[in-house]
Amino acid sequence: MKENTRRCLYIALCGVLLTAGNILYAQPTYQPLAVTGFTQDIVAESGNDAGAATSVVADGSNNVIYSKNFATINNLARYSWSPAGGLPDNGTITNGVYNWSTGVTTSYNFQLADFSVNNDLLLSDLTGSVPGSQTSGTLTLTTPAVLTWVSVLGFSTESGNAPSTLTATFNFTDGTSATSANQGTIPDWYYNSVPDVVVSGMGRTPRASPTLPHTGNDTYSGQTQMYAWNVMVPCASQGKTLQSITFTYVSGDANSAHRVNIMGLAGLVGNYTVPVFATDSLPARCGNNNGLLSVTNKGGGTSPFTYSWNTTPAQTTNIIIGLAPGTYTCTVADSNGCTFPFTGTVILAPQATLTASASPDTVCAGTNTTLTVASSSTTPIVYNWMPGTQIGSSVTVSPAANTTYMVIGKDFYGCADTTTIAVTVTPPPTASFSVNPDPSCSKTPDTVTFTGSASGNATYNWNNFSGATVKSGSGAGPYTIEFDQPGAYDLQLTVSDNGCTTPVFSQPVTVNGPTSAPVVTVLSATTNSVTFGWQPVPGASGYQVSVNGGPYISPSSGSTGTTHTVTGLNPSDNVTLDVMALGGASCQSSPVAAGTGKTLADAVFIPNSFTPNGDGRNDVFKIYSNLVMAMDMKIFNQWGQQVFATTALNDGWDGTYKGKPQPVGVYIYAVRVTLVDGTESVRKGSVTLVH
Repeated sequence: MKENTRRCLYIALCGVLLTAGNILYAQPTYQPLAVTGFTQDIVAESGNDAGAATSVVADGSNNVIYSKNFATINNLARYSWSPAGGLPDNGTITNGVYNWSTGVTTSYNFQLADFSVNNDLLLSDLTGSVPGSQTSGTLTLTTPAVLTWVSVLGFSTESGNAPSTLTATFNFTDGTSATSANQGTIPDWYYNSVPDVVVSGMGRTPRASPTLPHTGNDTYSGQTQMYAWNVMVPCASQGKTLQSITFTYVSGDANSAHRVNIMGLAGLVGNYTVPVFATDSLPARCGNNNGLLSVTNKGGGTSPFTYSWNTTPAQTTNIIIGLAPGTYTCTVADSNGCTFPFTGTVILAPQATLTASASPDTVCAGTNTTLTVASSSTTPIVYNWMPGTQIGSSVTVSPAANTTYMVIGKDFYGCADTTTIAVTVTPPPTASFSVNPDPSCSKTPDTVTFTGSASGNATYNWNNFSGATVKSGSGAGPYTIEFDQPGAYDLQLTVSDNGCTTPVFSQPVTVNGPTSAPVVTVLSATTNSVTFGWQPVPGASGYQVSVNGGPYISPSSGSTGTTHTVTGLNPSDNVTLDVMALGGASCQSSPVAAGTGKTLADAVFIPNSFTPNGDGRNDVFKIYSNLVMAMDMKIFNQWGQQVFATTALNDGWDGTYKGKPQPVGVYIYAVRVTLVDGTESVRKGSVTLVH
């Protein structure tokens, strides 16, 4: 059985209430069969002489039957309560007979043989005293056909109104024969209290002299009738093609005139095939008596079918339920009463046994392991794992601590089993460390101390300390390291212990270096002083100055100032100023920068640089003197272009040309001065513009 079919049957068991309703039987309709083999003519169809129109009498009272045409020609009287009009001239007999015991109406259609030729099979076991009769006779189908039932149209003529008893033997085209299981009876034509009357009031008349036209009343014409004897083709031969039927007279009443007249055949014609049945089953499941068996008609036969199982109590549907393991028999009967025995076996579906495993069964916290379950069952299994909501025969888990997992397996039938598997989680080491000092200076020792947790068997990967030089230390440390160059470094550590490795622990370390050296210039000079200045150094926390190699002190402008004035000098004295920018640590102090200046000898001072940055100090390049009476100053750029000129004593160049700041660089000046004593001189030189 395919799995989807099994599933449907199982669902039917679990959720569908099987109910039996009324069985509706189709109305049987017998179709006429054209046959040959009639031995006598008992129907008067024309003329005035019944004897001339027939070959033999139908009963011991010398009567025959007649057609409507014969009745009309001879003005046959009618009985008071029923017409005696005779048989239809075309020999077609159609009637619907209701059976009160079964509630079924059967439709009969017969075609009688031509009335002018033999149209009766006359049978009797008194062949010596019944003219024209024989003990048995065969009617052959003009067209062989597959039939399940045959209806025989006929009547008996017994002095005591008793029926005749017959047997029917079916002869098939394959050369085999089969006799009906039961003998049949055909009632006397004057017997009103029997079922299956197909023709009623057909009329009869004497065959002997005097010759017709008949005068007077036929007192029996209204009560004469024909009957249908329905005989089933034997079960073992159904589906074969019928060639002919041999009828044998068995018995009548104890007089010298009993006989039976067979006038026609009709049959239930169809493409009959022998039914094919299949059995199916579901096993008894989950330790319960809940097996199932079914018998299904795959085609053929004559429906409806009935079922009888040997269960206790007996079950009578094609599907039976609630079965213990074992073998059961069923007898299937079709509507003809043909039986078909079957057996089916319900097996025991063993309870599934689950076995679970973990690979590996010991893991580090947060790492994966694969859980697998196997079942002893051969049917599909649905697995559910707990804790969690995963399903399947193999799942991946990442436990944070020791965990026992349970798996529930339900097989195809819903039978469940459980098992467990334990996973051991090894606590991982932890990785952390401290760096002291931080920030530090290049080429200055740093101490790295491990602050995590691990066993004595742990291994440590310091990732080469980001390129630092290791002065001492191993394993967990502590370590002494030095960085050769200033910068931002990232120290990293992983620890492996008992097969578990920590995530990377990282810590940034800042390594400082010296700040930039300041650029020292002379801002101004007098005959007894020189003022030095420098631009602020990024990152500097302050400045220290030294005059002519003396001790370092704070600048005269303050510890964070950027100018220093040296006083108490003589005219034309040289003076050197060393300037050092201070950092947050000693290693951050800048290299020493020196500037040299000279006091004025003639009371005229021309600076060699200026800084027009708007800080109020040395923003303008000009002549400093108290002895100058007149001045003519011109300034040129490196391409010889004049960018400034003035004759005003207190005027100076602000570093712009036509309102635009000029670039940093060296410029050439030429100054003609006239001192108060009338002395004139020309001074030429260069000045550096620094922003």
